[in-house]
Amino acid sequence: MKAETSADNDEVFFEEFEELKEEEEKIEEVDEVETAEKGRVARKIPIPEGAKRKILQQAREIKKLRGQLVRAKRELSTLKGEMGMLRREVGRIGEEKTRLEQQVLEKEQYIAAYEKKLKRLQKDFERFKERVERERDNEVKKLNRKLFLEFIEIKDTLEMAIEDAERRLEALGKHRDVQAIIDGLEGIRSQVRNLLKRHDIEEINPVGEEFDPRYHEALDVMGPRGYGGVKVVKEVVSKGYRLEDYLLRPAKVILEVIDREEAEKGEEEKVEEEVEELPEKLEEIGEEVLEELEVVEGEEFEELEEAELEELEEGFEPVE
Repeated sequence: MKAETSADNDEVFFEEFEELKEEEEKIEEVDEVETAEKGRVARKIPIPEGAKRKILQQAREIKKLRGQLVRAKRELSTLKGEMGMLRREVGRIGEEKTRLEQQVLEKEQYIAAYEKKLKRLQKDFERFKERVERERDNEVKKLNRKLFLEFIEIKDTLEMAIEDAERRLEALGKHRDVQAIIDGLEGIRSQVRNLLKRHDIEEINPVGEEFDPRYHEALDVMGPRGYGGVKVVKEVVSKGYRLEDYLLRPAKVILEVIDREEAEKGEEEKVEEEVEELPEKLEEIGEEVLEELEVVEGEEFEELEEAELEELEEGFEPVE
């Protein structure tokens, strides 16, 4: 019974072994013992049970390893294919990267050029804007100067009319109608004078001053014209006017040549006269202020009392 079981096991072993050989190729040749007679098939020698198990185990491991090897080769082939695809993709991406970098560089150069052009245009625009503003300011100043000159001409005409009316009043004696005309003209002249003051227009009335060709226009020179003399304004034919540093109209004057000592003495006398005239000027200023208030608010204001004028005069200290 045991012999039959052993024989059956041998048959199973050899069948598995043959299958392994067919599937995995030849693993190991099994020694066969030939018989003495030629042509007879060698019979198989029984193999011990332990050796058979060991051989089967090794055969299974070899089969397993060969399967793993086949799978590994397939995976390797797949990986190589993917690697090739990746390399081609990397190459394509590198080319695309180079192309995009070139485009970025071109765009940066393009932007830099336009930024430079924009800055230049902005500077040109700022200069143009400043020039337009200067030209506009100059035009406004020219128009203002022209308008101020017209007011000055009106003021001159009013002063001549007042002088003529005063002469007529002296010839006729006290005449209420003529005096009313004079008062009206003086009121208009005062308004024009205040308008010029509000716009910082300075009157040039250089009587007794040394001749200054920047602001004076000499119509005639009286006295000796030798060396050592000083040209002093003897008479002002028409007053001059200036707006800040701009001369609207020079003062037309008649000059007189005098010694330098006399000129200095005349300057001192002029200062003294100006100091003496200050109370009258203060009174005129007070009247002008009242007139302006009447014009602005449309109300009548009482004149300053003599005591208030005296306080103003006492509070003013002339500069020596």
